[in-house]
Amino acid sequence: MNTSLAVATIVLADKNANAFELALGLIPDLHSPTILSDGKAFEGQVARNITQEYLTAAFEKEGLQADICVQSTDKRRKKLLICDMDSTLIGQECIDELADFAGLKTALAPLPSVP
Repeated sequence: MNTSLAVATIVLADKNANAFELALGLIPDLHSPTILSDGKAFEGQVARNITQEYLTAAFEKEGLQADICVQSTDKRRKKLLICDMDSTLIGQECIDELADFAGLKTALAPLPSVP
């Protein structure tokens, strides 16, 4: 891996093809982008001078909400992604889907709203 590069990982708040394309275009000289979740998340190599703060400001200027991580490629060996799955990587709440599968969906009480 080229040590003059860093890796930017972007996870958009909402799955949206237009926002995804806009996000891809906001990162200067993005190299080797990899789609992690279609319309939702990607990563790619960027110049070391591209910082998380720079990308956050660029995204905010365009009204895009995203989790952004920029990290050095030195000794980077990604092996595991840990994140919330419900409405993050998938569009559903897993507990609702599991309850429905078990025939218990109506037994789930809605959570009280927090003031």
